[in-house]
Amino acid sequence: ITNDFTRNGDKVWFGTSHGRVFRSTNNGLNWAVSAPFATNVLVSNIAFADNGTGIAVGIENTSNFILLSRSTDGGATWSTAEYQIPGGISPNALVYVPGTVRTFVVSGARLGFNGTAYTTDGGLTWTLLDQLVQHLEVAFSSPTNGWSGGFNRMFKFNGSLAGSVTGLAED
Repeated sequence: ITNDFTRNGDKVWFGTSHGRVFRSTNNGLNWAVSAPFATNVLVSNIAFADNGTGIAVGIENTSNFILLSRSTDGGATWSTAEYQIPGGISPNALVYVPGTVRTFVVSGARLGFNGTAYTTDGGLTWTLLDQLVQHLEVAFSSPTNGWSGGFNRMFKFNGSLAGSVTGLAED
């Protein structure tokens, strides 16, 4: 088990250090497993929308290459893993934006690959919100309310991920 899990209603998912994702549709009473990545990949981030659209980010154990896989059925099946750095960000955090259909935000703090980016199509394309700022964690409560934290800094999202975006302002 990795240190990443996500929950949406009575559904729960967690990743493993061997490329697998466990999912439960009844608050953890029963579990099923799927494999978005090969066994040499650590599932580092995972997030799911209300409609079952999900994104998993993995890191290859030997190369540290970043991979991304998508699901449209709650994690039962996954797209073929792609070598992709979402929006140029090496993810520290990945979250679904509540109140949207397929919008996710990724944040990262790794130098040269830091900042925040978002997708409105379930991870097919990514748009940068900012670069060169280290974001360790990100959270959204709606398309207009979002926050991220970095080293001794807090940021508040300004705009709407349901429409126009103006970026993150230091708070």
